[in-house]
Amino acid sequence: MGVFHVGGKVVALADQRQGFFKKGDIFTVLGIVKSICKCKVPCLDIGLKKDFHADNMCTACGETKVNRMSSIMYFHAAFFAPLEEDEISDTSVEEFLEKMEVAELVER
Repeated sequence: MGVFHVGGKVVALADQRQGFFKKGDIFTVLGIVKSICKCKVPCLDIGLKKDFHADNMCTACGETKVNRMSSIMYFHAAFFAPLEEDEISDTSVEEFLEKMEVAELVER
């Protein structure tokens, strides 16, 4: 498995709590930025847009920042895993997600 890069494919590892994407959804990374909180974790532009001005709370550190008006929605990279082109099919994505769940259980 590789790392995140612009133009690369990613798979969602979990449902997004506000319903913007579901576990198993596949996206193309359009941009990568550092979070605006003190964590400076990578956040991905997966092509979802919405005009908003809101307080955003980092799920890692809990810091809240006011986000400027923007139409690009960035999501914490921890929601995703990079996919190689040869891994992309309905069956292989399901198998990939099962392997990720097993790996998480082993780590605990």
